[in-house]
Amino acid sequence: MRIVFIGIIFLLILCFLILLIASGVFLKPKYLEPWQKNYSQKFNDPRIQLSADGLLAANGHNMQPWKIKLDTDKNAFYLFCDSGRLSKKVDPFARQTMITQGTFLEYVRVGGEKLGYKTNIVLFPDGEYDERNLVDSMNRKPVAKITLSKIEPKNISLYDYMFLPDTNRAAYKLTQLTSEHVKKLQNFNTNKNMKLMIFQDKQNIKRLGEYTMEGAKIESNIHSMNVESANG
Repeated sequence: MRIVFIGIIFLLILCFLILLIASGVFLKPKYLEPWQKNYSQKFNDPRIQLSADGLLAANGHNMQPWKIKLDTDKNAFYLFCDSGRLSKKVDPFARQTMITQGTFLEYVRVGGEKLGYKTNIVLFPDGEYDERNLVDSMNRKPVAKITLSKIEPKNISLYDYMFLPDTNRAAYKLTQLTSEHVKKLQNFNTNKNMKLMIFQDKQNIKRLGEYTMEGAKIESNIHSMNVESANG
C-alpha cells in the first residue's frame, strides 16, 4: 500500500513537471528581447534596427499602432498608423494614437544618432489625413517618411533611457524644479502663439491631482472602454 501511494505521488509530481515544461515557464520570455540593447543588432538593415528602437516607445493604451514600409531606396522607410489598433472608445478622435506616432519617431531619431545616422523626418509626405474618413487615410497615407544619412555615432544620453520601463507607479518626489530646469522646459516651446506654464505651488498641484483622479474615475466607470481595453 505504501509503495502504491509513493508511486501515485511520483506520478503526480511528474505530471506537474511535464505541464510546467509544456507551458514554457522555464523558457526566457521572448517579448522581453527587444528591451535588450543588442537586440536591434540582429538585423543588418539600419531601417529595421531603428524600427526596433522605435517599438520601445511609450504608446497610448499599449496598442503599439505602428506599421513600417521599406522604400526601394535603401536609405528610406515609412511610418504608417495601424488602423486596426485604434482605441475608438477611449480615443475616438485618435489624438492619443497620433501622439504615439510622435514617440516612435523620437525613439527612431535618438536611436539613429547612437547608431550613426541622421534621420530626416518628413511628416505626412503624401498629404494630411482626411478627418472625415480617418481609417482610410491611415491605410493609404504614411505618417512620416524617414530618410537616413550616415554621420558619426554619438553617445547620446537619452539612448539609455529608451530601455527603461515607461510605467512608474512610485510616488513622485516633492522636490521642486530649479529655476534652471523651469527655463530649459520653457525654452522647448518655440511657438510664439503658445505659452508654456509650469505650476509648482501647493494649491495648483492639489488641483491638478484632483483633475487626474476625476479623469481616472470617469474613464474607469465607462464599461465600453473597459471591454475595449480587455479585448485589445
